[in-house]
Amino acid sequence: MERASEKELFERTPVHKAVAALTALYALLSFCFQEPLLWLLGASPENMGYARPASAGMMLGGILNMLLDPLFIYGLHMEFLGAAVATALSNLASGYGDIAVAAYPAWIIYLGFTA
Repeated sequence: MERASEKELFERTPVHKAVAALTALYALLSFCFQEPLLWLLGASPENMGYARPASAGMMLGGILNMLLDPLFIYGLHMEFLGAAVATALSNLASGYGDIAVAAYPAWIIYLGFTA
């Protein structure tokens, strides 16, 4: 029996279309509200020199994505939907980590992330 191509799966399955639509909506909203989001995350002239916390958030997202991808793709047999879900969850975790650091700047000093 021949496996269906990704294009055929995408056309047949409404879940894939929903994930694609939600991801596109998330990207569009992030772009449209870029200035308030950057301000919320602490991107201002007063916070220059704090690249380590931002790098830690980015690394958290990347490492989490590397761990979740095989789990969702192979472990749960979700194929490319699993990759999409893993990427979305990793981006959310990275974003929430950045918000937590911005909301509680004392963490930056406590965790030793200062320059």
